[in-house]
Amino acid sequence: MNPRLFVRVLKLNAKARVDLLEFLGTTRIDEDELERLISDLQNGADIETAAGGLRTS
Repeated sequence: MNPRLFVRVLKLNAKARVDLLEFLGTTRIDEDELERLISDLQNGADIETAAGGLRTS
């Protein structure tokens, strides 16, 4: 994972961070999608909502 994105993940609240890391453990996504997912989580979306319609690689 890009170090800049990793820092953004670490700045998420504990629940969002755990949910995202669990999701990333099961799904490959490109960096652009990860950026969007992190932004959605920062804006209060839950992982199911944020990951909806996600393009996976």
